[in-house]
This record gives sequence, C-alpha cells and structure tokens, in this order.
Amino acid sequence: MLEDIRRIVREVIQDEVSSLKTDIQLAIAPVRAELDECKTQLADHEEGLNTLAARIDSLEARSTQLAKDNAKLQLKTDDLENRGRRCNLRIVGIPEGVEQGNPTTFISNMLHELFTGLEKAPVLDRAHRVPASRPKDGERPRSFLCKVHLFQVKEEKY
Repeated sequence: MLEDIRRIVREVIQDEVSSLKTDIQLAIAPVRAELDECKTQLADHEEGLNTLAARIDSLEARSTQLAKDNAKLQLKTDDLENRGRRCNLRIVGIPEGVEQGNPTTFISNMLHELFTGLEKAPVLDRAHRVPASRPKDGERPRSFLCKVHLFQVKEEKY
C-alpha cells in the first residue's frame, strides 16, 4: 500500500509538474515573441545608427572641404577685386557740373592739359562721380573715379 501511495503521489506530482511546465511554456511564449521582436528592432536601430554615423562622417568631411574651398574662393575674390581697382584714379576737388554730361571725355582732356608730358589724352574706360547724394552749395564736391584703360599707363604717368 505504501508503494501505491508513493506511485500515486509520484504520478500526481508528475502531472502537476507537467501541467505547470505547459502553463509556464504557454506564458513564456508571448514573452519570447516580444523578446525576438525587440531583438529585431534593436538590430534595425543599430543598422540605422551605423548608417547615420557614416552619413554624418561624410557630411562633416564635405563641410570641412567646402569651408576650405570657400576660404580659397574668398581670397581669390578679394584678389580679383583689388586687381580690378588697380587701374582706378580718384580725383577730388572738381566742381559739380563742369563735366557737362560727358565725364569720361572731360577727365581725359583735363589730365592731358594738367600733365604736359602726355603726348595725347589718356584712354579712360569710364569716369564717374562717386555715388553719393549731390552736395549742396558750399559743400565739398563729390570725387571722380576714373578707370585708366592700361595699368602701365597709370603707373607711368600718374
């Protein structure tokens, strides 16, 4: 009889353990599915972060290169602007309105008269008053800006 009780208890315990095992497995299944989904999402996020990190590195390198190129172009622009101004003359003290509508010819003839060593009137690309409001009577007249056609002529004569 003791053997029968042991056998029955053993069977009951085995049934309970088996039942608990099944219950635990059923309870764990959704947790495992969620864990697998989290692992998949984590892998996707890691891949996305790696891609973004690579893009950021690329953009930083490009930005650095563009900054260098911009600095180089700024220097070139400044040089070109300065070279363009080398042929300019600024003439001050000429009263307003004496040029009579043709400042380039007026300045060219005036320079020919003032510098007696000139064989002919210098070639000017353009001449104009400095862009500012017209001065009132008694105020200092605006300056003239003149662009001499050839830099060498400007350096030799003026």
